[in-house]
Amino acid sequence: MAPIDTVQQHGPAIRALRIKDGLSAAGLAELVGCAQSVISHLEAEQKRPSEQMLNKIARALHVPVAAISREPFAIGVEAGEPEERSA
Repeated sequence: MAPIDTVQQHGPAIRALRIKDGLSAAGLAELVGCAQSVISHLEAEQKRPSEQMLNKIARALHVPVAAISREPFAIGVEAGEPEERSA
C-alpha cells in the first residue's frame, strides 16, 4: 500500500463533490456566500480554505467536513491505489 500523504488536498475533493452534486463553481459559491473565484482558487489548490470556509462548503455539499478534509476522499473518485482490505 502506498504511504498516505499527510498534506491535505481539499481542492480535488471539493471539485469532485461539487460535480457529483451537479453544481457549477458559481453555484457552490452562491450557496457558500463567496465569489466564484474563491471556489476556483480552492479547487486549484491556489488557496487553502479556512476552517470556517470548510464548514460552509461541507454544509453546502451536504457532507461532513471530513469528506473534504482528508485523503484519500471516499466519494467514488480514483485516488490512486485501491485500499487493501483485511479478511
